[in-house]
Amino acid sequence: MLLPVTAAGLAFLLFSGLLTRNGTAVRAALLLAAVLAVSLAALLIRGRKNREQPPPGSCRKVPAALCDQARESRTEDPAGRSGGEEESRQVSTGQGYPQGTPEERQTELLEEPAGTAVLSHMLVSALPQEYPSLAVLHYPFVIGKKVSSCDGVVACPTVSRIHARLEREQEEIFLVDCRSTNGTWLNGSKLEAEQRCRLKPGDQIILAEKKFIFR
Repeated sequence: MLLPVTAAGLAFLLFSGLLTRNGTAVRAALLLAAVLAVSLAALLIRGRKNREQPPPGSCRKVPAALCDQARESRTEDPAGRSGGEEESRQVSTGQGYPQGTPEERQTELLEEPAGTAVLSHMLVSALPQEYPSLAVLHYPFVIGKKVSSCDGVVACPTVSRIHARLEREQEEIFLVDCRSTNGTWLNGSKLEAEQRCRLKPGDQIILAEKKFIFR
C-alpha cells in the first residue's frame, strides 16, 4: 500500500515541477524517487530470502510423506533419549548381552541326542577272516543277521535275526540277550533272555558260536 502512494506522490511532484519549472519540486521528486528505489530494492531482497529459507519445522526438498514418516519414527523415552540412543547405550555398556568376553564365559554342554554316532567301543572279531569286527557307533546297538533291523550284522546261519543288544546307561555299557535261539555268552556264562550284564573292556562275548572281544 505504501509503494503506490509513494509512486503517486512522486509522479505528482515531478509533473507539477516540470509544468511550473519549479526546481525545488523537481529536486524533491528526485529525492523521493531515490527513497522509493531503495525501499523497493529492500523489499525485493527480503522477498527472495523468504522464498529461499523454508519455515521452521518444514523439510526442504523432501516429500511431505517422508517428512511425516521421519517425525513419527523419532520416538523418545520419558528421559528424552531416542530409541537409537538407548540401544547404543546398551551395546556400549553391555546391557542385554552375556557379560564377559567369549573366552571368559563358561561353555555350555550340549546333550547328546539319541542315535548320535560316538565311536567309543568295538566288538573285535576272534576270526576276522570269517566275520568282521563290529564298530559300536551309537546306543542302543542291535546285533543280528537281519540287515534291515540290526546295527551290527553277523551273517551267520546260527545267529538269530535279532540276537543281542548293547545298551548304554551313563558311563556303563550293558549286554542284553534278545531271546536268541542259540544263546548269548559273556565270559563263559550264558545269559538268560532279556538279561542285562555290565561289560568292561576285555570281556569275551559269544553270539551262538561267533566270538568277540569287547574293547
